[in-house]
Amino acid sequence: MTTVRLYRWIDDYINRGIGYSIFYKGDVVCGASSYSIYDDGIEIEVATDPNHRRKGLATAVSAALILDCLEKAKYPN
Repeated sequence: MTTVRLYRWIDDYINRGIGYSIFYKGDVVCGASSYSIYDDGIEIEVATDPNHRRKGLATAVSAALILDCLEKAKYPN
């Protein structure tokens, strides 16, 4: 049976979550993160600031997150 967990506390995310961000002038403008986790994988969430869309940022952070998952033998969904 697969157990799905959302993060209850920031420490939980820090210990078990995965995430990548792109900064522009000190602000996060795009990020991809594990929205939830389960036994062998994660659910991916991606967000981009509307002023920074259509620049390939979501593709870049998503690719980094997916490669990290594959290196850790986690299924990115």
